[in-house]
Amino acid sequence: MSKFSLSDLSLLRFLASQLQKPRGNFGKLLMTKLFNFGNAQLINATLISMDLHADDCYLDVGVASGKSIKIASSWITTGSLYGIDYSSEMIEYCKKNFPHSRCHFVHTDAAHLPFADCSFSKISTINTIYFWENPMEMLLEIRRVLKSSGTFALSFSGKAKMNKFSAVTKHGFFIYDGEQIETLMVKAGFSEIHRQDFSGKFIVPGDHIIIAKK
Repeated sequence: MSKFSLSDLSLLRFLASQLQKPRGNFGKLLMTKLFNFGNAQLINATLISMDLHADDCYLDVGVASGKSIKIASSWITTGSLYGIDYSSEMIEYCKKNFPHSRCHFVHTDAAHLPFADCSFSKISTINTIYFWENPMEMLLEIRRVLKSSGTFALSFSGKAKMNKFSAVTKHGFFIYDGEQIETLMVKAGFSEIHRQDFSGKFIVPGDHIIIAKK
């Protein structure tokens, strides 16, 4: 068996950092394709669970390559769609690929959403919570911009699945199970919380979708 080299470790750390904040040509050219393929089924399942309407005002926190916006726009035909991301490269990519007047993309993080209180009827965040150093701060900020009775969906891979990829996820990922996230959402003031366990053809069991109301 070959020994694990320093170069292998550096590559894994680099991949972990790109998953957190895609940057440079690697982020724009390769990570966008990885996000589009790897997250597609979970994004689809999340949006279906949110019961989107034509006139919704929708925000995706951590929009990455914009797959969520592209899919959601087939339901939201008269409303507006917003995506925010910590990576300026991802925002640049989305603005270039979704130049529609109803689509808006902002470079910011989830702790500092540049929107007024009660701005959105639907909010999602998909495969992002692993990178939140202070999840309560992020959840409170999301709740602030969600309309009364609005729907929030948080989708992620739980500990059982993430541990299968520990070679990467041990580098800067915060890993949770479903019960931990539900507890955080209760503390943040969300209500009517329910969890769906999801697995698909290209996704091993262990993904979760948590839907809540304000």
